[in-house]
Amino acid sequence: MQKRKAVGQTHDPVHVLLRETPPNVGRFADDMSRGLVPKLGQAVRSAISGLFDPDKGDFFDFQYEDAIRGFAGFIQMRSRGDIDGIVGMNEASFSSRSGQYTKKQGDSAIKNQDAINRIVAGSISASFPSKAVILDAGCADGLRASKVREMLTVGGIQAKTFGVDMSSDMVALAAQRLDGAKVGDLRSLPYDGQRFDAITCLDGTLGHLKAKGRVKALASMHERLAPGGLLAIDLFNQEGYFSVKTDKMEGVRKAFQPVLKSIGEGDLGRGDYIYFVKGSKDPCFIHHFTDDGARSEIRGAGLKIEGAHTIGMGSYGGKDFGGHVDEGFNKASLLFIARKPR
Repeated sequence: MQKRKAVGQTHDPVHVLLRETPPNVGRFADDMSRGLVPKLGQAVRSAISGLFDPDKGDFFDFQYEDAIRGFAGFIQMRSRGDIDGIVGMNEASFSSRSGQYTKKQGDSAIKNQDAINRIVAGSISASFPSKAVILDAGCADGLRASKVREMLTVGGIQAKTFGVDMSSDMVALAAQRLDGAKVGDLRSLPYDGQRFDAITCLDGTLGHLKAKGRVKALASMHERLAPGGLLAIDLFNQEGYFSVKTDKMEGVRKAFQPVLKSIGEGDLGRGDYIYFVKGSKDPCFIHHFTDDGARSEIRGAGLKIEGAHTIGMGSYGGKDFGGHVDEGFNKASLLFIARKPR
């Protein structure tokens, strides 16, 4: 086995230090390209081979391999016509793990979510001290929204919470926890004609759409908010906790860019991830944001940002950063509280 290089010997995000040499890179590339038409299969094999340079001592780690499997899996599904794009892939991914969605999360992720929930509930109660009607956009199984509603109820607020999700399997679960839930698309939210005091969009849900889709989704949220209503939205950050992973994903995306372009998906950019989630047989797309990029998209929808926080997640150096608010190192999640003008 070739000895791994010391940390800091390369700054090229395409060449990432890895734990050990894969037993056979050619076999790995063949696995990732199996089932594709010859021309596309060769392009995938070339992209993977270009990422691996044994002469330089650059080897795969689990994050790097996961990224390659994600992009290659998406290319296979898209080229076979199994899905019609990113949204179809995500729907398949979430539906396949609906029953285990909240059971697969670790303690640090739960601490991150609980800290966000408390800030969101506090922001809603400050604006609507007696009652509030809330829509959770991208509600999944409804657990997060039900926890926020419980916090409001404990504070003496009469809260009704409704949900929308693209997965019918998720909506079936959410309907058991919320006051109502519908299958729908964030880019054109259901509940037409109804206006909500607050809309929550948590778990980085907006990032499951590409850039143009996010513009439509934020416009739809603006439309569904009552004048003076609040939007509480959390997003995954490119910096801090995810900074190394961002570089790895960017290296893989660049390697696959010619292949992605050939199947009509050449508009992916930095921060766009395709990865496999535990419990799902299908890959999933998500965008991680810069702070400036997130603010620009929210303001572009005509919403005024009134509060912003960073929330930690995961561990480093033996320290758990889960739930840490506004510290300068980890910053895994970006949380924004925005208001629709009256």
